[in-house]
Amino acid sequence: RFQSSTGRESICEVYLDSLQVGEARPLFSIVWHRFSMSRGSELGGYAHLAGSARFQSSTCMGNWAEERELRRTILKDILAKKTQGTLRLDAYHQRMSMALDEVELTRVRDDPYVHFGDVVQLVHLETGQAVAGDVTDRDQRPGEEACAATAAPDVRAPCARNTFVLLKHLPDHGAPLENYYDDDCLRYGQKIRLALNPRAMGEVTTADGGTRPLCLFSKPLSMTYFAKYSRKQLVGLTHRKTYDSVWQVS
Repeated sequence: RFQSSTGRESICEVYLDSLQVGEARPLFSIVWHRFSMSRGSELGGYAHLAGSARFQSSTCMGNWAEERELRRTILKDILAKKTQGTLRLDAYHQRMSMALDEVELTRVRDDPYVHFGDVVQLVHLETGQAVAGDVTDRDQRPGEEACAATAAPDVRAPCARNTFVLLKHLPDHGAPLENYYDDDCLRYGQKIRLALNPRAMGEVTTADGGTRPLCLFSKPLSMTYFAKYSRKQLVGLTHRKTYDSVWQVS
């Protein structure tokens, strides 16, 4: 019987095996031991839990059934959207594939002139960036059928979002001071409209700019119309056929 350094009662009882001649057995072997300290002092105030059921790692607490069903419902919803192709990631990949779809700068006539219906790019001479449109960045204000226009740094591979179709400006009412020509050749001083390539909206490229042409426009700087980041004159794309989307070749 042994005692601890703190003076408690015997901690364990050790029994000695007899040493037999010719047997390779250790001199001392611990057969069993038991703790003989008082239960109350050992449990430290938790004596009332002695012999009761204990919580384990597999024990469910709280609204575990509702939380499990909620996780299962969310997983089923994600799998259903993945099967249907309606996940946000799938929509992002689809949008980027349409916007970055490579196109060719085509001409309706095989001559050195520019014609209405040609697919062109607008490149800044100093920065070398091309005008591009983002059809998903919509103006959230009521009555505004517009989206954002920006600049694309890479113009080596023309794509759907940074190419435009040249359209002739035809006013609803007669304008006697305007010069009109019967052919489709573009001339200096002529007023035109620039429609974003319909392939950026999932349509086929046509000479008339698609079913609803999304034309480049600009508005004078005011308290309600200004650029999102630079706070300068607003430039964007709109479906509305207004004079803000009319440009003059100079």
